[in-house]
Amino acid sequence: MGAVLAAVAALALGVLIYTQTGDDGSKFPPPVTASAGITAEINGRVAGNPEATVQVVEWGDYQCPACTQFEQQVVPVLVEEYVNTGKITFEFRDFAFLGPESTRAAEAAACAQDQDKFWDFHSTIYANHNGENQGALSDDRLIAMAEKLELDMDLFTPCFEDGAHADAVADSYEEGSALGVNSTPTLMINGELYRYSGLDDLRAVLDAALAA
Repeated sequence: MGAVLAAVAALALGVLIYTQTGDDGSKFPPPVTASAGITAEINGRVAGNPEATVQVVEWGDYQCPACTQFEQQVVPVLVEEYVNTGKITFEFRDFAFLGPESTRAAEAAACAQDQDKFWDFHSTIYANHNGENQGALSDDRLIAMAEKLELDMDLFTPCFEDGAHADAVADSYEEGSALGVNSTPTLMINGELYRYSGLDDLRAVLDAALAA
């Protein structure tokens, strides 16, 4: 009897390990959609008043846990208090370095940008973050996100599957590295690197730049 129970336990453990490490994305529920809540002018992946005197750039990776936290806790404040009010422009640039899913997610977002849907897709990717290279941002799930956002799949699918923006994503990483980016999220405020150290400090830096 003990041997039988041991065999059953071993089988259950094997199933558990397979479930936890499968990379086909099937262990995840259908992706959800999200919105950045931007009401200001959008030009590609730049949001905000084009006449604003303060430009903020975020370099990020779609699998980065800290970037996900920044997206969920800080970006909504920036959008509400600074972007939608016309004070700053906010731009996201790819620094995809955590693995294949990071790169593919960045490519998918660029394909969405071709349809003027970058920010919706960007927010949706982060809303479905679930670890690094575990399948949460598999090709199938990224395509499912595009479908849920009602993108033109006749345009999106070949763009994504053919890697139309692969070079641009790689170039963005190289550009960030040349500018001194070595972690995510990294911000640049009016061209100067800023190491995020909390929302209150970021507000103070932005307010000082606006006052200047």
